[in-house]
Amino acid sequence: MRSLVVVLGCMLAVVLVWWAAGGSVGTRPEPLPGSVGRLGEVGADVATSMARAGLDPESEAMALEGSAAPPPIDDRLHGLVGEGVLELIGAARGRTPKEILAGKRKQITAAIHKIRQRLGPEDVDYLVKRFWSVDDEGFRFAMLWLFRYVHDDRVVDAVASMADDLPVVVSETLAAVATDGAVRRLAELSEKMPLEARIDARSRIARSRWPGTEDFLRDVWEAPDAAPRERMEALLAMSWRPPERVLEPVLEIALGEPRPLEGLGVDEKRYGAADLRAAAVMALMRLGERESVVKLLSEAEVRAHDEVFARIVDENLVGYTGPSLVDVLKERIARRGRVTYGEAVYLSNACGPEDLEWIRSLESLAEEPRTRTMIEAAIVRAGLKR
Repeated sequence: MRSLVVVLGCMLAVVLVWWAAGGSVGTRPEPLPGSVGRLGEVGADVATSMARAGLDPESEAMALEGSAAPPPIDDRLHGLVGEGVLELIGAARGRTPKEILAGKRKQITAAIHKIRQRLGPEDVDYLVKRFWSVDDEGFRFAMLWLFRYVHDDRVVDAVASMADDLPVVVSETLAAVATDGAVRRLAELSEKMPLEARIDARSRIARSRWPGTEDFLRDVWEAPDAAPRERMEALLAMSWRPPERVLEPVLEIALGEPRPLEGLGVDEKRYGAADLRAAAVMALMRLGERESVVKLLSEAEVRAHDEVFARIVDENLVGYTGPSLVDVLKERIARRGRVTYGEAVYLSNACGPEDLEWIRSLESLAEEPRTRTMIEAAIVRAGLKR
C-alpha cells in the first residue's frame, strides 16, 4: 500500500510539472516581447529578410535563452531601417569592394535608400552593432556608404576600422560624417596612409569645419621629415579655409625667405618652383584676396634679384580667382615695358571688348613666342565677348 502511494505521488508530481511547462511535452514558453526569431505576423517581412540575408532568426533568438551569450540584435525593433539593413546584408555579403564597384549595385542602393527614409538617432547604435556582427568585407564596405549620411560620432570607430584596406573610402566617409570627432580621427589616420591617400585625406580635412584644421596643416608643412609634395599640398590646402584665418601666415611664407625643397621631382613644374613659397603663392591666388595678390606683384618687381620668386608669382597668376587685376597689370606692364607669359594668360581670360585696342598694343612687348601666342589668343577672346 505504501508503495502504491509513493507511485501515485510521483505521477502527480510529473503531471504538475507538465502542466506548468505549458500543457504538452517539448512546448517552449512564449518568447519575450520583441525577441528575434519567433516573429509573429508583424515581423514576417523581417524574418523573410533575415533568411535572404543568410541569418537564422531561430538561432539568433536562442541567444536570449543562454545567460552567457549577449542579447541578439532585434532587427524588427527598427522597422524599415531593420528591413533595409537585412536587405543590405543579402545584397553585399560575399562580394569584395572591387566586385561591388564594378558590378550592379541596384539592390545595395535600394537598401540604403530604404534605410535613409526612416533613419533616426535612435537607430545609430543598432547600425553600429550590425556592422560588427557581420564579419564580411562586402557588407562592411556597403555600410561605409550608408555611414556617410550618419552625422554622429558613434559610427567613427566602425568606419576607422577599414582604414588599412580602404584608406580613400574611409577618408571620404569620415569627411562626410563631418563631426569634429570624425575629422579628428581622419587626421590621426592620415599619418599612416600611403602618400596619395594622405594628401587626399588632408584636402578633405581642409574643407571641414574642424577647429583644429589650421594647426594640423601647419604641423604637416613644417615637418622636415614629411614628403616634399606632402608639405606643398598641406600649405596649398589652406586655400580652402576662411581667408580671415589663414591670410596672415600664408602671406608671411609667400613673402619670406626662400624655402627650397629637395625631391619634388616632376611635380616642381606644377607649382612653379621647388620652394614652399610657391605653395603659399598658389594658395593666395586661389583665396582670391586682391590686396594680397597686388602685394605679391609689387614685391616681385622690387626683388629683381630673386628670379625664382618672380617666376612663382607670374606663373601662378592664372590661378587667381578674385576681383579683376587688369588695371593693376596695365600699370605694371607700362612701367616695365614688357609683358610676361603669366600676365598674358591672365589677360586672355580677364579682358573684355573695352580692352581690345590695348591688348593689341602688347604684341610688340611680348619677349617669348609663347607669350605672343597667348596675346593673340587674348585678342580673339576679347573680340568674341562683344
